[in-house]
Amino acid sequence: MQTKNISKVNFLIYFFFTAYVLFMMYLLFFARIHISGMASVGVNLTPFYTIRSQLQHIWTTFAFVNLFANTFALSPLGLYLPVIIKGRSFLFYTIIILIICVLIETIQWLFRLGAADIDDVILNFAGGVLGLIAFVICRKWIKDEVKVKVFILCISFIAGLLFTVAFLYYFGFI
Repeated sequence: MQTKNISKVNFLIYFFFTAYVLFMMYLLFFARIHISGMASVGVNLTPFYTIRSQLQHIWTTFAFVNLFANTFALSPLGLYLPVIIKGRSFLFYTIIILIICVLIETIQWLFRLGAADIDDVILNFAGGVLGLIAFVICRKWIKDEVKVKVFILCISFIAGLLFTVAFLYYFGFI
C-alpha cells in the first residue's frame, strides 16, 4: 500500500515538474511575442541597472510584476531539483540553477525573443536559490521523504497558481 502511494507521489512530482518546465518554456520563449506583439531586444550587462530602475517605479504594474516574476519564476526549480536529481550538494544545485538562468537569457538574446539582462539572471538565480533553501529547510523539519514531496507539490501548485494569475492579470486576460 505504501509503495503505491510513493509511486503516485513520484508520478505527481514528475508530472508537475514537466508541466512547470513546459509552462516556463512557453512563457520565456513564446508568450512575450504572441501576447505583446513585440519583445525588447538588447543586452544589459550592468548589474542592478534594471533592478534599480524598476525599484524607483515599483508602484507601476510592469515594474512590480517584472521584479516579482523574475524573482519567483525559478523558485520551483530550486524545490524540484533535489527531488529529481537526488544526493547532490547544495553547491551542485546552485550551479545548475545559475547555468539555467544564463542559458535562458542567452537563448532569448540569440533568437531575439527578448532582452538579455544580467538583472534577470540575478533575480532568477535568487528565486531558484530561495526555492533550494526552502527545500533544505523543509527537509530538516520533515524527515519523511514522501511528506517532503507532498509539501513540495502543494507549495509548487500554489506558487504556480499565483504566478499564472499574475501573468494573466498583467497581460489583461483577467
